[in-house]
Amino acid sequence: MRHVTGSNGRQLVAAAGVVLDIAGTMSPSAEFTRGPYSYARTRLINTVVRPEAELREVVADVVADVRRVVGRSEADVHEVAQVLERWSDEGRAVAPLSTLQNAICRRGFVSGELRGSVFPDVHGTLVRWQAAGVPLYVYSSWAAPVQQQWFSYSDEAGVASLFSGHFDSRTTGVKTQPAAYTRIAGVLNSPPENLVFLSAARGALDAASTAGWSTVGVRRPGEAQDDLGDHPGVTSFDELDLSVAPSY
Repeated sequence: MRHVTGSNGRQLVAAAGVVLDIAGTMSPSAEFTRGPYSYARTRLINTVVRPEAELREVVADVVADVRRVVGRSEADVHEVAQVLERWSDEGRAVAPLSTLQNAICRRGFVSGELRGSVFPDVHGTLVRWQAAGVPLYVYSSWAAPVQQQWFSYSDEAGVASLFSGHFDSRTTGVKTQPAAYTRIAGVLNSPPENLVFLSAARGALDAASTAGWSTVGVRRPGEAQDDLGDHPGVTSFDELDLSVAPSY
């Protein structure tokens, strides 16, 4: 991937695909990290123990899955809820927990209790990048359905349609592990050197770089500032131009 500085001062990046983190990169960290997580966490036990009609089928499947995972077919719903609560607090990417979180968050987004948000420069810049012919993808710890809802139910709902796909920790792996980026490159059928990852998290940038990707660190004003090390950085997407990497 080619990465130079243009005469207009913008960094010029040629890539076959761009994968973007969410927290601190496209959305305020506090809002994204605490929003869906806190919403689902505070409703988790009550949803399992006293599910409302629209969630009963999902909850029944989740309870059965948890019993299978822990090997306790006799566990009652209170015990199952405690297991799910512990997994949530530990940040575990376990299928039944993700299923329940997705269902709770979807209800929150549809009802208006949850709203997504993006930084002011995100929508216009993503439109520009997409118009340049570069496919855009999202990779976040949160499950892909929650990612999609976050953008679909934001003040810039048009952002959701700009992405060609979503990757998450449960299906792809942890963002701080190089193997996750190797898997994404395989899914995208692209050499890793033709892909670029944008993130505010140094550990994720290091992992992507180790996997052979090019990286751009994002250091937005008002956000916690990781030391980006040797990763090139921007404070706004306006500082970056994308073009399609040539095939050789």
